[in-house]
Amino acid sequence: MAFLIHQLADGVQLAGDEFAVLLPSGVNADVGRQLAGAVNGVLRQPIEIPGHQGTIVLAGASVGLAVHEGGSDIDAEGLLSTADFAMYDAKSSAS
Repeated sequence: MAFLIHQLADGVQLAGDEFAVLLPSGVNADVGRQLAGAVNGVLRQPIEIPGHQGTIVLAGASVGLAVHEGGSDIDAEGLLSTADFAMYDAKSSAS
């Protein structure tokens, strides 16, 4: 997954289990949605725990997407807040 992100964007850990992926200027929301889907696809792959034969862990993620429109007055903090709100909305929709 790190390879996928590094090919297209910059990733940063915000908190224990919260990450942000910053796409370059000019990348549209469709590319962001495709990347979010790819990240979810990787995270949903079953993981076998080494040394514990037959023990499988399943994971997933809730992804929020925010796009800075050209000419918008939103700053980085506002953009991150919008993405955070979208992530919690996705999380509540999945429950």
